[in-house]
Amino acid sequence: MEPLRIGVVGCGDVSLKLYFPHIQELVKDSKARLTMVCDTVEARAERVKNEFSAKVACTDYRKLIDSPDVDVVVNLTPAALHAPITLEAIRNGKHVYSEKPIAVTMEDADAVIEEAEKYGVTVVCAPSLVLSTVVQQVKDFVSKGVIGKVCFARAHSSHGGAGMHAHYYDPSWYYSKEKGGGPLYDMGVYAIQELLYTLGPAKRVTGFSGLAIPEREIALVWEESFKPHTVKLDVHDNTMILLDWGDACYGVIDSNHCMLASKGPNREYYGSEGVINVNHWGGPFDNGLPAVEMYIEKKGLGTRGWMTPLPSRIEKTPKRPWSGPNGVEHLIDCVATGQKPVPSAEMARHSLEIILAVYKAAETGQAQDLKTRF
Repeated sequence: MEPLRIGVVGCGDVSLKLYFPHIQELVKDSKARLTMVCDTVEARAERVKNEFSAKVACTDYRKLIDSPDVDVVVNLTPAALHAPITLEAIRNGKHVYSEKPIAVTMEDADAVIEEAEKYGVTVVCAPSLVLSTVVQQVKDFVSKGVIGKVCFARAHSSHGGAGMHAHYYDPSWYYSKEKGGGPLYDMGVYAIQELLYTLGPAKRVTGFSGLAIPEREIALVWEESFKPHTVKLDVHDNTMILLDWGDACYGVIDSNHCMLASKGPNREYYGSEGVINVNHWGGPFDNGLPAVEMYIEKKGLGTRGWMTPLPSRIEKTPKRPWSGPNGVEHLIDCVATGQKPVPSAEMARHSLEIILAVYKAAETGQAQDLKTRF
């Protein structure tokens, strides 16, 4: 198959740090060509064109979507723009990789799935954490009953907020409700997706959500013209999620911009015969600990204690260590083979339903039943 021609919409911080370097690797491997880049700020688009050898830079995403020189649209815009751009790309016969979330309304999420089927294109939605061999290994352990019946899971999906890390450009939009900001869309979706992949679709959700730190300082920005300033938040920054899979299997996720540091496992699965701790997912997140630690208590075998399982050899995993942009390569592979994406639009829709439902549960004090599946 000829290398797929990629057009990227959005040349901001995440694209510069992660996506364009990854796409460069795909170009070197002859799996893709970077033909067009787009950003509403012309200087950003021109910068990417020059640094990463794109053929064309533009400021109107419609020009990119309409181009016959683009097969795949990589949508790296702010959350509120994901669905409109994705839908227009699909209707122009383009395959789409979308950053998370798939949309900010269930109606738009439904439309993405329906239109992709109608136009016969492939859609992959971030996060791509389910492509990590570590996550796939944990799912394999759980599905084979290695730790018995899973009773509950616990996951951290938080950090200290956009002001905690250095950015190429002003990240204030992370704190804007109108632009799709907030920790659930930013971080919570990672843990939600991973638990869904491992345990399956959830049935109910409830939780608490509120604004803990109403003002944030934005200072760590590399752009020369940037001036430090304070942002007043209009979106919740602290959310706790309780998920119900049925059969007394529950999960707890913290998703906030209030966690400056943590030394505990990222994910924990507690079963009737064991425990799985996930310390990292490989790649740039290696913190020196084993990726997976397991406690096993098999009474019939007289086995009891902690162990470090051998690395997984599960097939159909990325050739490169896991990182966020692996989903772009996965999309290319799915187009080539016709396989259904692992981080599918249906899984992304179920994740979005959980996000919207936990906000409603926090507001009403009532658990919310979930309707979608994947």
